[in-house]
Amino acid sequence: MGFALYRKRKTLAVYGVFCVLLIISVGFFQCFRRLGALDEMTFDEIEDFQALGDGSSRTSAASTTVKPNLPECANISSDEVDAVQRLSNETEENILANFPSIGPGGSWKPTDCVPRNKIAIVIPFRDRHENLMTFLPVLISVLQRQNLDFRFVLAEQLGTEVFNKGRVMNAGFIAAEKLGVDCVFFHDVDMLPQRTDVPYSCPKPGNALHLGAYVNSLDYAEPYNILAGGVLSLTIKDYKSLNGYSNSYWGWGGEDDDMGKRILTKGMKLIRPEKRHRFVMLNHTRRRPNEYNPTMIFKHLDKTPTEMLKDGLNQPMWRLVNVMDKQLYHHVLVDVGEVPFEWTQRLNQYKRKKRRG
Repeated sequence: MGFALYRKRKTLAVYGVFCVLLIISVGFFQCFRRLGALDEMTFDEIEDFQALGDGSSRTSAASTTVKPNLPECANISSDEVDAVQRLSNETEENILANFPSIGPGGSWKPTDCVPRNKIAIVIPFRDRHENLMTFLPVLISVLQRQNLDFRFVLAEQLGTEVFNKGRVMNAGFIAAEKLGVDCVFFHDVDMLPQRTDVPYSCPKPGNALHLGAYVNSLDYAEPYNILAGGVLSLTIKDYKSLNGYSNSYWGWGGEDDDMGKRILTKGMKLIRPEKRHRFVMLNHTRRRPNEYNPTMIFKHLDKTPTEMLKDGLNQPMWRLVNVMDKQLYHHVLVDVGEVPFEWTQRLNQYKRKKRRG
């Protein structure tokens, strides 16, 4: 009888300890719920919260204090200003000093509202560092003013051979998709919005937004129907449905018109902004004349409707050499391969013709 009573008391003691621990746990859980620390955290905020605990030095806006029940960010403000009134070639140090909330990879998002879109600015790049240092502070100002969740992807071609912009942009897209964005803006580094109200919001599914339609260097002329160069935005799904850009254009021109033909062939809408949303083209070193080959360009454009599903994103003809987060952009170094003999032959013929002319 005594032993049975001992066992009963021991069992009750164990259950008692268990109940006390359970009550304490529930109490802490309810406390956190009241503070909003569990219910209101997004996945991004949880990641940042954990990063604080493991000694991470992340400095992006997402790592700031969690604010539950944030409103959706308002539409673009009506009191717009000239975005390019004081253009200057900055240094990376000055840009970071002027925009201290920029996180790794040139990322930023507002902390007092929920952004409408999460976007990536993909910049096809080679030998334009001065343009880049002018471009970045202007775009950061515009995108922050529009309360967008953004980051920059600098897709840079390796080496000094003839440029293949399509392959570089396809490689940049792959990197951007892995960052979990809603849409991508393919943005020439020498194109700047004139005012801060030029809308960098994602297009609706089924639409391609040719944002850079009206440019000062072309006297703001109405673009022809397949023109899609300068600044173009597509959702991730729509870009894949078009099979991305063609890999087949070397040198200056062709890939943007090819993309315009892909968009229209697919039955999508190629939309353009209001005419007041204008762009300025920066001065830059003139393209090498032997990198312009109209004969080959028109030859490939004629085949776009039949070749687009075989030539593009699903046939990677490039190699990612290095991918890393720098302070102002996500850097993607791309090896685009060798220029086909047919293109080099035509390029040399065109160069000789220009000399004789």
